[in-house]
Amino acid sequence: MYYSFHTYPYKHQLKAVRRSLRQHNLGYLMDPGCGKTKPAIDYIGCRYLRDGHKRVLILVPKSIIGVWEEEIDTHLPPKIPRRVVRLEGHNRKKLIDQNSKNPVLTIFLISYDSAWRSKKELIKWGPQGIIADESHYISGATSKRSKGARSIRKGAQWALILTGTFLPNGPLNAYAQLNFLDPSIFPYSWTKFKERYAVWFKMSGYMKLKKYKRLSELERIIAKHCIIVRKEDALDLPKRKSQIVPVEMSAKAWKYYNQMKQEKLVEFKQGDATAEIILTEMLRFQQITSGFLTVDTGEYDHRDRPIKEEVNIHEDKIKALLEIIDIHLSHGEKIVVFCRFRWEMDHILSALKKQRVKHAFIDGRVKKSTDRDLIRRRFQKGKYDVIVLNIATGGVGITLTAANVGIFYSTTFQYDHYQQAKDRIHRPGQTKPVIYYHLIVRGTIDERIMESNYSKKNLADKITPSNWSKFI
Repeated sequence: MYYSFHTYPYKHQLKAVRRSLRQHNLGYLMDPGCGKTKPAIDYIGCRYLRDGHKRVLILVPKSIIGVWEEEIDTHLPPKIPRRVVRLEGHNRKKLIDQNSKNPVLTIFLISYDSAWRSKKELIKWGPQGIIADESHYISGATSKRSKGARSIRKGAQWALILTGTFLPNGPLNAYAQLNFLDPSIFPYSWTKFKERYAVWFKMSGYMKLKKYKRLSELERIIAKHCIIVRKEDALDLPKRKSQIVPVEMSAKAWKYYNQMKQEKLVEFKQGDATAEIILTEMLRFQQITSGFLTVDTGEYDHRDRPIKEEVNIHEDKIKALLEIIDIHLSHGEKIVVFCRFRWEMDHILSALKKQRVKHAFIDGRVKKSTDRDLIRRRFQKGKYDVIVLNIATGGVGITLTAANVGIFYSTTFQYDHYQQAKDRIHRPGQTKPVIYYHLIVRGTIDERIMESNYSKKNLADKITPSNWSKFI
């Protein structure tokens, strides 16, 4: 077989393709920005030319389906006839049926959540190859996403997993992803896997992780089945730095914060609060530092549920944000703003509109992936000066190298979400030094989250019912 690359690969990409051709099932554990998509596309081309494999299924986060379309068009040699089909909306079954007998290479692109809902049709179609992009989306061994993906994969002759955050919540995340890659890697159940690689103890009615064990063995297994690439080893990118911007919160906001802290101390001492309940409550502390408070209106909806509303309690963060934006716009630089809550986004968008700044946003309200693609392309072409992203929705799989400034208005407890968001800017195509600003109210949960991110740990994993108060 002779394969002519349509775009020239980096060394690590060429190595990934060659190793995939020998090994068939391989994980591309490459830092965001290292170009995991290109070698996967070249591998699809090689398997088509060498083995006649023409049915390929690619599982992706919904927000980056359009990115894959563009990447396939960019990297797959034009001489290979292909049909790329988005399996979206209510027409998924119809689209699968219509394209079930294509004589050319057929690549289905589908989101993880749509895949498990369409698993019967996809299994019947019978993909010869399957790729899980951002495979940490299926790292939860018992989730519907993960179970559905593994069911669809069973009939395929080869599989790839692609991710820059392979272990978002620790070593146990390896099971579901490697089980998808090749079920023979761990020929035993999820329960047996947990017993083999972790020590557990009973706490408040559920099993709590005490420590990991046999990690050297697990590392050897991962290295055997994956190619691991770090950005600093593979790419020559401009420098990047981070800067904390201290925000002085008003006395009124501090009153709310401390009052809530005392209330929760009393509340959690009186009952058995799980870590999940505590994490939900801790969101309210983060909301206060961002400038708002969720309160009951005293009214109820048609299902007799209390109606809540967000009340603005301070403007301290938004003022700091606008000052930074003004400075960088005066130098002709583009900016990406990351935030967690819809209230924050609406508040930021309103402020940008008043300042007459050309801007766009992506969050859950931009439902169509085609609309998200259009916004992203316009930003890259300079149509907007600022783009505001929800970290969960817009922080994965897209390139925003038109900007060299990232501002975290708020962030998440999850380190992998934070790291993925940062790498939207600092990746191939970036020609300028990158700076990230973090708007932090000192002495609050903002600071704890940043400390956790700097140590590359998920704050969510550190919090237990007995120690939660030290994080606020």
